[in-house]
Amino acid sequence: MTKLRNTPLVSVLTPSFNSEAFIEETIASVKVQDYPRIEHIIVDGGSSDSTVNILRGHSHLRWISEPDQGQSDALNKAFSMAKGDIIGWLNADDLYEPNIIMSIVAYFADHPDAMVVYGNCSVFDPDGSVIEYWHGPYDRLKLFEPWRGFHGAFQPAIFYRRELIERIGGWMVDLHYVMDYDILLRASEYCDFDYLNVDIARFRRHPQQKGALAWHKFVREFDLSVERHWRGKGVIRQLSYTLKARDFYALALLEEITQSSSVTTIEERSILIKAVLVSPLVLRFPWVRRRYFASLLGSKFEERIKKTPITIRDN
Repeated sequence: MTKLRNTPLVSVLTPSFNSEAFIEETIASVKVQDYPRIEHIIVDGGSSDSTVNILRGHSHLRWISEPDQGQSDALNKAFSMAKGDIIGWLNADDLYEPNIIMSIVAYFADHPDAMVVYGNCSVFDPDGSVIEYWHGPYDRLKLFEPWRGFHGAFQPAIFYRRELIERIGGWMVDLHYVMDYDILLRASEYCDFDYLNVDIARFRRHPQQKGALAWHKFVREFDLSVERHWRGKGVIRQLSYTLKARDFYALALLEEITQSSSVTTIEERSILIKAVLVSPLVLRFPWVRRRYFASLLGSKFEERIKKTPITIRDN
């Protein structure tokens, strides 16, 4: 590891909203780092709980609290306040592992062309038990095609050079679920991502986070992000990725039916119509065809058809 000739400033950005249950621990995980030049910037969206009182108790923080348009907007505000050459993004319920910032700075110093550096990330539950451990090089194909699965670079374990975020224009404000995926997808136009085999962060999974919401909301934004990325990069390629992304979204909509026993007839009809409009390819599943056309023929016929089983891969 290179002995640092200088100590570049590292800016850690934390978007926050009603984070009183976790933010104290998050702040502490940044404060105890062994690197001497870190600024921790917290942009709070106007919390109604005790978050702001907690922030007031930490004089080393730079923070504001005001209404915003969501997490991406908060990150852009935090980035506009940041002065560092190296940027980390740590949500208000996640943690850095002890003494890892020095390793990140040293890697950037050793690799002046590196723009994105990421490492290992543990996922833990409310009891503190590790339930997943993401490590190893990311999968570039899965980054381009999220319907294949998670690409492997976990958001709190990623650091960026400032110039890259400036080049790609920050976070897209209309995205509220997959802004971490989207910024990597756009960054991939300019650079590859460097893997550092070090445990960098811990991602907290709990019922209050957005990740506990309906999957189709995430997939809708994956769809938007992918379509934007491939726009203008060749008609055939753009069409191919658009069709795949929309089919991914339509299948996520259908999961509202296949994974729930409480969907009403009216709700199911609405979901089926929306899924078919998004991607007519879902009609390849016999149960979708049966129920979709039954819903068009009338309620009595529809109720009879609903008694037939659902099989996703019965084509």
